[in-house]
Amino acid sequence: MQKWYEFLFVVSGEMTETQAKSIAAEVEKILGTLKATNIETHILGKRRLAYKIERVVRYGTFVLIRAQAGSDAMANFKEKVRFVKGIIRSSLTVGSAVPTLPTYVDKTEEVAVSTMEAKEEVVVSQSTKKAAAISQDELDKKIDALLTEETSENA
Repeated sequence: MQKWYEFLFVVSGEMTETQAKSIAAEVEKILGTLKATNIETHILGKRRLAYKIERVVRYGTFVLIRAQAGSDAMANFKEKVRFVKGIIRSSLTVGSAVPTLPTYVDKTEEVAVSTMEAKEEVVVSQSTKKAAAISQDELDKKIDALLTEETSENA
């Protein structure tokens, strides 16, 4: 029985988009030799990585390939794709029966949302500072009361 598999990989940001497409074609070719069917390729674009990879690479082009294949074929695929040059990170998962392409928010909307979140964080952090100051004062009073009780009991 064939299952849907999703292979997400990151191509080094130092490579051009055409080079990323050629690497995606090479991965598709490997899948074709392993008798995978319904191969779909989606180049998701260049994005900033959360951390530097290999101490140099800060950006990467994300590529998602979906295909139907048997589990034996995908075990061989993982071994073969390790040797494809240009792929710096990859992930192979079993996908859903009906694949859907992930949707992304437009960058202008994303900036507006992050600005609103930043304003909310400022308001929250100011109110938590006040609450912390009040609770610190109350805490000091309770500690003083407990210390005076202990000293009076010991006397």
